[in-house]
Amino acid sequence: MLRKNIKRLFLYILIIIVSFIVMTALYFNRYKFDGINIVKYVRVNLEDETSLDELARKYSTEESRIKFVSEIKRINNLNSSEYIPGNSTLIIPIIESE
Repeated sequence: MLRKNIKRLFLYILIIIVSFIVMTALYFNRYKFDGINIVKYVRVNLEDETSLDELARKYSTEESRIKFVSEIKRINNLNSSEYIPGNSTLIIPIIESE
């Protein structure tokens, strides 16, 4: 009897862990399912100090803003810095929404 309860408890814990892993994977890959695609990348020269939010307002739409900022950080190896110094060159994504 005790052995059956332990097996059942182990099965429930295993189901919860697998469900959590699947939901986490779907959450972190949600951009692949929402119809937002990166078409190409463009090099931009910045003369003045600029924030990531300003770049996002200028080069992306409201729907693609989060992906735009995360892609700029990833491609340009930026940390959590919100401002980019003047006289910088950045590679920015051109994003297309379906």
